[in-house]
Amino acid sequence: MKYNLEAPNMFRRKLDEHALREAIADIDDRIEKIEKKVFKSSRSPANLSQQMLIFHHLGILDKITKLETSTNKKAKLLSVLLDADLDNTESFVSNINRAKNLTNYKFLSDLFKTSGLNDLNEVAEKEYDKILKALEKKKDKK
Repeated sequence: MKYNLEAPNMFRRKLDEHALREAIADIDDRIEKIEKKVFKSSRSPANLSQQMLIFHHLGILDKITKLETSTNKKAKLLSVLLDADLDNTESFVSNINRAKNLTNYKFLSDLFKTSGLNDLNEVAEKEYDKILKALEKKKDKK
């Protein structure tokens, strides 16, 4: 009777490959769970315009713009706080009106309302109405 001496080695290789695939799948699952936890908690639902408007209405932006340093350094501070691009942040430091639009004020109104900040919610709703009226006037002129 002849024995195939290759068979045990082939069987062992298949086991090793199977164990390796299982280990890789397990590692993939663990990485996916970690990414979900990390990215879920660190992502902000607000875009940069909305974040700047929040800072503006909370008085934080005003305090930062009054600092005795260059606009670039103020923007650097904000870009670190908001995890945002320095150039984009700098444009808001010099002109917050850039961020004022219906979408952003709808977001702010909802945020302030759900946060129980009724005074800020009223301000956001008034700004929303003001922008809406301005847009309607523009539309009527055409």
